[in-house]
Amino acid sequence: MKNKKALSGVVTVMILIGITLAAGAMIWAVISNLVNNKLDDASSCYGIYDRVQLNDEYTCYNLSAQTLQVSISLKDFKPDSVLISAQSDNNSVVKEIFSDSKFVEGVLPFSGIGINVSLPNEESGKTYVISGVEYKPVKIYLAPKVSGTQCEISDELSPISFCL
Repeated sequence: MKNKKALSGVVTVMILIGITLAAGAMIWAVISNLVNNKLDDASSCYGIYDRVQLNDEYTCYNLSAQTLQVSISLKDFKPDSVLISAQSDNNSVVKEIFSDSKFVEGVLPFSGIGINVSLPNEESGKTYVISGVEYKPVKIYLAPKVSGTQCEISDELSPISFCL
């Protein structure tokens, strides 16, 4: 008889169970981290629908000046910034207005005072004049950015009227 040394069946099963548990723990850690990051992004934008709105009474297109007046209202909410997207059949214009007062190329306050623009305060609104809009937009979209996360469209307006 040969002198053989081998692991018993119980020890082998215990090692396999340990390896399986370790692999499961590593997979869980990776998946849990990915899911938590996505949930954090989603929770930033949760419950803000209709809190950033277009005021259709003051939003219009000026054909002679090729400018677009966009009026934004905030309802109990202050995003980091808001993307304004005006889309026509021929092209689109996208501008980002920030909470802080900043120069945004092609955007001026409706009041005509100063060159910097900022979002309105909570529970208020502001109107902006966007220049260089060659064609009357078919639709205007607003999409807020919260805690560094770009949220879905909060409001849209169609059709766009001409300014009087």
